Amino acid sequence: YGECFSSKLVNEALRQAGFNSTHVDAPSCIVTDANHGQANPLWDETNERLQDALIPLLDAGRIPVLGGYIASTKDGVPTTLGRGGSDFSAAIVAAAIGASRVEIWTDVDGVMTADPKLCPDARVIRKMNFDEAAELAQFGAKVLHPATLAPAMRENIPVYVLNSRRADAEGTEIMSRARNSRPIIAITAKRNVAVIEVQSADGINASFLDAVFAAFEKRSCPVDVLATSPSAVSLLAESGGSLIEEFLIDGSLMVEVAADLHHAADVRWENHQALVCLIGDNIRRKPEIASRVFGALTDLDARVICHGASDRTISFLVNDSKAAESVQRLHALLFPNPDLLPDWGGLPTAFCQAG
Repeated sequence: YGECFSSKLVNEALRQAGFNSTHVDAPSCIVTDANHGQANPLWDETNERLQDALIPLLDAGRIPVLGGYIASTKDGVPTTLGRGGSDFSAAIVAAAIGASRVEIWTDVDGVMTADPKLCPDARVIRKMNFDEAAELAQFGAKVLHPATLAPAMRENIPVYVLNSRRADAEGTEIMSRARNSRPIIAITAKRNVAVIEVQSADGINASFLDAVFAAFEKRSCPVDVLATSPSAVSLLAESGGSLIEEFLIDGSLMVEVAADLHHAADVRWENHQALVCLIGDNIRRKPEIASRVFGALTDLDARVICHGASDRTISFLVNDSKAAESVQRLHALLFPNPDLLPDWGGLPTAFCQAG
């Protein structure tokens, strides 16, 4: 209801200011599956409806105004796109109509090298490529959701992250071929996560992994694979939903998972961890970086170094109480020119802020 109301309000404000704007009902244009709260667009139908609704308006010199975040199924049942859904809506529309750029107006000067709440020396990244931005979003960044970038990447539409409170700030440009001179572009920290180790007496095979993921899926608990061995798999679960919060408080969710798997595995878990991640192009091909990182954190009990599926990430675990210190040390090591830091406006939120 908020999106419906605010989009109509913005349309009326534009009209009173002399702009030739027209309100367009977003749910009638953006069609999704029925995965309420995290709906996935049905691209062919969505593109067709957006083109039919918007291109005639644009050709006539009118400004379409749509609400973000909201959509509907083919049957007209309302759905929502989840966290970051308004930005995702913008990218969906841009891809459908062949826009020249997407602008995401937020409350920070752009994508940053770290969360200023954890690291006051964080600075704005002026240019980055889509893959780097997607990795940042995946590993705890808040301003852009990975889904936002997918339509823009597919159509090669640059995305700009800009500050609505400082409209003259340069912001960050995200494009397909941006190159950074530094091997590391940012450091993220995903806070309040839990590490689960599932040990199998019969070894790891496809049916075992199916059973493990089914036990978590049954409770709507998303997990990531951290590492595997011949007899065990380590998983990571992050806080965010009520079930995960329950898990982090008293472990009752894990008791249920362990009960489901007791015939096949022994389940152990550890709460209150943080996943610290370094992002940069071809970072995995530069072993000296991992050596320097762990040299800087030897006394913080950093563990479980984890190379991502891509060449752009290295991540490791520390106790959640050591997350801020870890990020600060690594930022000082990898971004050592504090006198050159730009003013980011003194604002408390940032792109590299874990959920």
